[in-house]
Amino acid sequence: MRAPDEALLREWFDRIDDDLKIIQNTISGEYVASGIAFHAHQASEKMLKVVLLSQGVKPPYIHSLNKLMDLVQNFPLRDQMLILLNFEDMHLNSRDPSEGLRWKPPTKPEAIEWIGQL
Repeated sequence: MRAPDEALLREWFDRIDDDLKIIQNTISGEYVASGIAFHAHQASEKMLKVVLLSQGVKPPYIHSLNKLMDLVQNFPLRDQMLILLNFEDMHLNSRDPSEGLRWKPPTKPEAIEWIGQL
């Protein structure tokens, strides 16, 4: 296992912070549930990739939170990170109404509660 590149980890954290800022701005301003779903998924994906990088593992170029979580096996906080999987379905169901998925967008209070868990 190779040591994590601290500069690279910092870049990942900066991008996670950007996603969280966009979410906060959307909640504070005009509420757009699909935008929150997208950026919550993005932040969650990046968090899981940071865990892999911190373990010396180069994360694969995938976007599936479920698949990334499968790769995070020996991380001490793995069980607490399972909450991130909620954003997989929320994001997928918000993307494409032609797939026959009926999406019930989260209310603003629901979104605030969910995002508070990131």
